[in-house]
This record gives sequence, structure tokens and C-alpha cells, in this order.
Amino acid sequence: MPTHRRGPGVGSVPLRASDKYRRIRRARGLSLVGGVLLSVYIVRVLALSSRRQAAPTTVRRPGEHSMSDLSDHHLLETRLSSEVLCEGGFLKARRDTVRLPDGGTSTREYIIHPGAVVVIPLLDDDHVLLERQFRYPVGRVMTEFPAGKLEPDEDPWLCAQRELLEETGYAAGQWAHAGDLHLAIAYSTEVIHVFFARDLRAGPRHLDVDEFLDTHALSDEAFFEACRRGGVTDAKTLSCALWLQNVRSGAWALDWQLV
Repeated sequence: MPTHRRGPGVGSVPLRASDKYRRIRRARGLSLVGGVLLSVYIVRVLALSSRRQAAPTTVRRPGEHSMSDLSDHHLLETRLSSEVLCEGGFLKARRDTVRLPDGGTSTREYIIHPGAVVVIPLLDDDHVLLERQFRYPVGRVMTEFPAGKLEPDEDPWLCAQRELLEETGYAAGQWAHAGDLHLAIAYSTEVIHVFFARDLRAGPRHLDVDEFLDTHALSDEAFFEACRRGGVTDAKTLSCALWLQNVRSGAWALDWQLV
């Protein structure tokens, strides 16, 4: 049976076999080109999706910056003069006159502190060692981690080992420096160096003659609950709770050192 084709404004015209063959080849060629283009498009979409998953974009709120974006030069104050208000055996009080960022002047009164350490003693995978000690300035017994001030030119690592042994009787086989804590930035220069201690070995305490305190073990759960309910209000110990929680969960790694 003859094949027909229609042209514009004409009747049915027989379609030659060669024309039919060319049309089939052209249709197949277009299909092949379309398939190739579609494949390329799919590959590019998948690659883009993979890159987005591998490096997700951080979406920031208006006015939000990362710490590395910030420049603090417009916030700095410059000391013009300084005077000693009080000089005790442990602390000093000073009053400084400072130049403000806008060119004006003001005064800053603050305490000079030699620095300190705090130790988070890990008794096992679920218990820590804490102290109970009367703190005269607040007039109450406080629950806190072992801590103490630095002696002149003392290495914080050695101070942490000394304080743990003197106050609790424990020596630790492994130590890790977690970080530093500025305790009262508005009126004190005090920096507390935070340490973790594990592989504990019990021994006799060596308290100072004017030092009275108790030690006791507490589970992590009970310690965190005490922080939540207000049983622990000491600032350095509350800060250590954040470290302890993240170290226990594995979120924050420590560089443990053998002693």
C-alpha cells in the first residue's frame, strides 16, 4: 500500500521510501541528541546537589556576624593614668582613667588577681569529685570543683596538680587543659585555667592550716541536676558543667597528657 504525505494546500502525495528513511534517521538523531542533553542536565543537577550537601551554606540573620568577621578597634579604651586604691596580701584594687572610643574620658575601678586553676576530677565514666566549703564573702557553704590561686610565676599545670593533691588527696595519672575562663570581666583581671584529671589515685590530703572542706563523689546526672535546681551557683563550677557535658558526650575532645 503506497505511503502518502500532505503538503500545505495540496492533496495527498505518495511518500517515497528514501524520504521515509531520511525522516526516520532525523527523528532518531533528534532523539539521540535530546537524550544526551538530558543526561548532561541530570549529571549537572546531581553534582550541584552533592556539592550543596557536602558544604551546606550557613544562613545568617540580618546583622549577624561570625567571630572572625568582627573588628574591635572602635571599642578599645586606652589607659591614661592609674592609681592604687588598696593593696592587700592577695588582691589589689586600682582606679584607672581611660580614653574612650569617642575621645571622652572615664574611670575604671578593678581588682588585680594573680589567676587561678579549677580541676574537674573524673572518678569514672559517670562520677566526678566535688568539694563543700564555706565561702566567707557570700556567707554560705558552696559546692564546687577543686580550685586554687596561682603562686607567683607558677605554671598552671603544676598548680592544678598541687591543688588537687592538697585539697582532695588525689593524684591523677592523666591531665588535660580544657581552656581558660574570665570570671568577672567587669571588675577583675582574674583568669581561671580549666583542667580535667582522670586515672585518679587516692591518698592523704594536705590542707592549709586555715582551710576546712569536705569532698564527695557525685554522679554526672546528680551534678547537672544540682546545677539546674540552684544547688550549685559557683560561676566557675557552672562553667565547668558545660565542659563536662560536652566532653562526656564526645562533642568536645581533650588532649590528654600522661603525668
